[in-house]
Amino acid sequence: MSPNEYRPHLIVLGEDDAHRQIVNGFCLDLNVNPDVIQLLENARGWGHIMDEFKDVYIQKLRQNS
Repeated sequence: MSPNEYRPHLIVLGEDDAHRQIVNGFCLDLNVNPDVIQLLENARGWGHIMDEFKDVYIQKLRQNS
């Protein structure tokens, strides 16, 4: 489930499966609302993360005040 984009939320762009496991473990904590965390597909490496962040997410971040 993806969070409501008009409310505060966290988007995680992980490098590999280890990052996915860390985020999933964090979401299992009873004090964390997993509905406000969106875990994106693994980027398969540091270079891919930088490219995807520059091409997609910087534009989205600039749209929010």
